[in-house]
Amino acid sequence: RVGNFMLMPFLPFVALAFKASPLELTSMQSLYSLAQICGTVVLGNFSDSVGRRIVLLSCLLSSAVALLALGMASSFWQLLLFRALSGFFAGTIGICEAFIADIVQESERAVSLSKIGAIFG
Repeated sequence: RVGNFMLMPFLPFVALAFKASPLELTSMQSLYSLAQICGTVVLGNFSDSVGRRIVLLSCLLSSAVALLALGMASSFWQLLLFRALSGFFAGTIGICEAFIADIVQESERAVSLSKIGAIFG
């Protein structure tokens, strides 16, 4: 999510440099959120079977690679693809909440989960 907030002010200018129309620009911004919703479902189910820690670490690495590739995109379609991948791998908030629920005692769970909500919004 931090990568999204850092890139958000610059992406319209990058997309316009690729001669993107206003509809394509809006679609690019929406694609991140749509991919994040899909990522939350897919990665959540995957973390239940493989393990939360490995999925979180893999998503962190994959998100970094997707953001790096986004910065090196040479066409608008690459920009869309890497934006979608970045959104998909950002869909980890559910995994973080489940991870906290697993490691924190039940009496402190509400406080810990509310801190995640305060941090990520």
